[in-house]
Amino acid sequence: MLIVGSDGNCNGFSKRKKQLSDATKGEAFPIVITAVPDPHVERWYLLDSMALAQAAGVPVQAVAPTVKCDKGHYKKLLKKAFTEQNLFPPLGGAEYGPLVAKTMDLYAAGIADHSLRDFVDQLRSWLRQH
Repeated sequence: MLIVGSDGNCNGFSKRKKQLSDATKGEAFPIVITAVPDPHVERWYLLDSMALAQAAGVPVQAVAPTVKCDKGHYKKLLKKAFTEQNLFPPLGGAEYGPLVAKTMDLYAAGIADHSLRDFVDQLRSWLRQH
């Protein structure tokens, strides 16, 4: 299994997903799972403020933002959630991604964001088969 990912970058979820699928056709992997945060991965981090707070170790407050096409919008919101607690992560908060994922309520986050739900559904399907 191969997991490939790329932000939607305001090109649209379906278009980016097709681009990734097309780019991996003929690869040596029988299963290719696509991760297409739409429009940007930082939005995924902001979907579960409790998971974000647990990852940071302080009561970080984040609001799941509506979809906007400004590349820096989600980076600013994520960074602001940390700086309001006097945390200054060198990567703007992206370094907390693996810790957020460990405790994130994937069901609720998937309801809030179709692109995360698609990724999780693909992984679940693969896990059920294996």
